[in-house]
Amino acid sequence: MGRGRLVRELAPGARVGERNARVRTLEDARSGAGAAVDAELQRIEQATREARQAHLRLLDTLLQAILGDRADLVFSDGDLSC
Repeated sequence: MGRGRLVRELAPGARVGERNARVRTLEDARSGAGAAVDAELQRIEQATREARQAHLRLLDTLLQAILGDRADLVFSDGDLSC
């Protein structure tokens, strides 16, 4: 497996099952990289969760600024059509 393919398969968006399979493959190859890869993936997953929360807070702040006192109202598709 080429390095580029391995990097894509271990990317933050990769499914956990696929990631675990790759880590096991690294461990089975006795490369010693399995634990290090798993630790880094866990750090990436935590950072991804934190970034998602930051994005949601940012969107909330923007909507508050744009909508003002209407920010807590519920809008339907019909309300948004021109």
